[in-house]
Amino acid sequence: MVRPNKPLLNLPLLDKPARYIVGVRGSRKLKVGDYTFTRNKECSDKTYWSCARAGMHRCKARVLTYNNKNGEQTYILRNGFHNHEPF
Repeated sequence: MVRPNKPLLNLPLLDKPARYIVGVRGSRKLKVGDYTFTRNKECSDKTYWSCARAGMHRCKARVLTYNNKNGEQTYILRNGFHNHEPF
């Protein structure tokens, strides 16, 4: 079954601030707005992040980060809908 590509929403940092934080066990996490994401995998210059509550709430929210041609970090929201409140 072929699925059509879902449109990607570019996350400008003006509208939802994004920053890196350090988790309790020393791992790097991505904080976008009030939600936290954990690193899922890295491929070349791209990093895939999943909601930190994905296991507990089966949340499907995902973020992709990569460096654009200007060397700036770009955030792409792959699925921006959380099924839980921020923690």
